[in-house]
This record gives sequence, C-alpha cells and structure tokens, in this order.
Amino acid sequence: MRGTPTTDLPEPIRGREIGTFAHYTVTVRMPDIARRTIEENQFEEKINSRLQNLIDDIDRGKIRDLRDESAPDNEAWKGYIQPYRGETWLDVPWFFAEHYFYRRIIEATGYYMKGKTEGYDPYTYQKETGLEASGEAAAKLCQQTIDWTKDSRQDKNPARSRLAALLKADLWGNQADLSIFPAGQNDQPNHTEEEEAQSHLLNDDSRAAAEYLVLSGGNNRIDFLIDNAGFELIADLCLAYFLLQNLITRKVCLQVKVHPTFVSDTIEKDVHTTIEFLASFSEQTRQVAEFLRNSLMDKQLEISPNLFWNSPLALWEMPEPLKTELGQAKLVISKGDAHYRRLLGDRHWAYTTPFAHILNGFSAPLLALRAMKSEIVCGLQPGQVEQASQKDPKWMYDGKWGLIQTSFLGNS
Repeated sequence: MRGTPTTDLPEPIRGREIGTFAHYTVTVRMPDIARRTIEENQFEEKINSRLQNLIDDIDRGKIRDLRDESAPDNEAWKGYIQPYRGETWLDVPWFFAEHYFYRRIIEATGYYMKGKTEGYDPYTYQKETGLEASGEAAAKLCQQTIDWTKDSRQDKNPARSRLAALLKADLWGNQADLSIFPAGQNDQPNHTEEEEAQSHLLNDDSRAAAEYLVLSGGNNRIDFLIDNAGFELIADLCLAYFLLQNLITRKVCLQVKVHPTFVSDTIEKDVHTTIEFLASFSEQTRQVAEFLRNSLMDKQLEISPNLFWNSPLALWEMPEPLKTELGQAKLVISKGDAHYRRLLGDRHWAYTTPFAHILNGFSAPLLALRAMKSEIVCGLQPGQVEQASQKDPKWMYDGKWGLIQTSFLGNS
C-alpha cells in the first residue's frame, strides 16, 4: 500500500487469451449474466433494450465512457476508462473488463438515475433465493459458533483451534458465488467432509493466523474485505461474532461495495437483510443476530461502503484515506476471489512467487481466505501445480480448491 510491489510487474490477465477462464468469462459468462438480469426482473422495455445493447456490445463493441453522469463514481470512471477507450472487451485487462461490465449494468438499469429503478439491486432475485436456501446451513454454523464461543471461554487456551476451524469454515463459505453458480442450480461445489476440504487446501495458514490474533490482544480492530452475500456473509458474521465475543478484537469493520456488482457481492443493505433473516430463522441464528444487532448499535460492528471496492484498481492503487483507515487494523481479512485478484493486480505472477513478496507494501497484516475461481495464484510450493492439475484439470477456477494465506508471518 506504500506503492507497487518491489518487483517488475508481470502482464495483466486478458480475455483474449484463448482457452482460459478469462476468455470464457468475457465471451460466455458475462452475456449470460446480462440475459439473466433481464429474465429475473420486470424492467421497462427501455432498460431491457439497454441490457441487450450491452450484450451485443461485448461481442462487437468497444470500451466507451459511462452515460449516467450524475453517478458518484462517474468522474473516477472517466479516468479508469481513458487508457482503454476504443479497445475491444477482449483486449483490455480482464479485471477491468469485469468491473466495467458490472458498472455498465448499473448504468443500464438506472441505479444512479432518477426514476423507478433508482437504487434498485438488479440481482435481488439471486440474492434472496440464495439467502433463503442457506437457512439450514446457517443454523448449523451459528450453533457451532455459539458452542465454540462457550468452550473457548472455559478453556485456559481459549480460541486458537476453534478460531482456526472457523477461519476454514469462512473460507469454504466463499464457494457460494452467484455469478458462477446461480441460485437454484445444483452445481455449486461443497466439501461436506473435513478430510476432503483439507485435501483441497493448497495453503493453510489458519493456525498461524489464529495464533497471531489471540496473542495480539483485543484492543484494536479487524477489517473484513467482504465478498458474497448469502451463506458466505453469514460465515463472515459468525466469525465476527466469535472474535468480538472472545474479546479478540474490540471492533470489526465490514468493508463492502457501494453499489451491486458481481451479482452476489455485498452492499450495506445486504448486511442488514442478512441479520434480519438470521433473527427470524431459528433459535440458533436468532442468538447470533441479536448480538450482531447490539454490536452495530454499540459500534463494535461497523459497515463501511467504499467505491474503491467497485473499481478496477489494484490494491496498491488504493486512495490515501482508505489506506490510512485500513492501516489502523491489526488484521485485514480479504475474502474471496475478486479481492484476491485485486491484491495481486490480476497479473500473471509465477505460481511460486511468495504471497508476502507481492503484498510487502501493505500497511496492515493481511489474511486471504479464497476459494479459487480464476487462473491466478501465488505462494505455491514446487510441484503443487502439477499435482493439482492431475487431480482436477479445472482446479484453478472450479471453486473446489482453497487458500489461507498471510502476508505477515513469512510462511506463504
């Protein structure tokens, strides 16, 4: 965060790389998501027409400026677009193309325009369906979290092993990604057995991270870079519950997107909706929800929307006020694939490049919890790529493999 990594930056991943998940995303997934946005809403014809134009634009059009000029990020996007104006969607960096695509959906649906759809989340159906489907799993995780919290208070060595287990549960919650695995379909990966989940962890710094958190004292704050709403957000909130209840931190800050993006990414409204869902589902979830509500009122739990998380910028391009804010944290927990891509600038790093080497300029200790859904990774040992490829040819993007990596312990 004090600048770019202290090494030459590799080339960014681009959609024009035939046979990659990036190419598949730009040519297939993105148009499909726009079509689903039409199908799952009852927009006026002019909005559907704008969405159809966006679909056509991906195939035959060029990068252009945004047209919702009153939007709070319009000026910033002029700067983001300037280097790529007039280029094709496949030629620009993939990270830019995806963020630009979701920002164009915001433009097409009138999120920042006066009218019926101002402030309307075009992914409401997916989010509501995904949340409703997570109830039983949420109740089980909430009960486990409550039990672990009680057990930790009774032990002299309170939280380490349980916290490490909860970090893993929060990692695998990241498999719930509605942009790749839409609600109502049965193809979402899910490790039901602990042994299976552990065998799919390429890096596991969970115990070292838990040790650091317990020993570093509770008079500080922990920031979560929140990813998906739905079950993953519930897992995040359970982790926050455990950290606050065990006095491992005095404050948890949830860094969220300002407007909807990547289908299931969390905005501030989603946090409140999720807590209300927990409050009404079962006794176990209600207990967690009541604590979270009180923590919000007491400002032990805070929600911090920031447009940087909606931008196509790398982590080292973060604006100074946000750098200063995150610099106050004793730990920043980065959730999910898109945040991981931002940490690495979505570039072609060698797979064995140490994670800490790339993140050496970050001003706070950082922990990444990521289920892999794109062809970018670092911090692996020699031979791991070959082993994973033999077991699963789609290991880099099918959501079955995970990483728990730190940038401050020297072991990633």
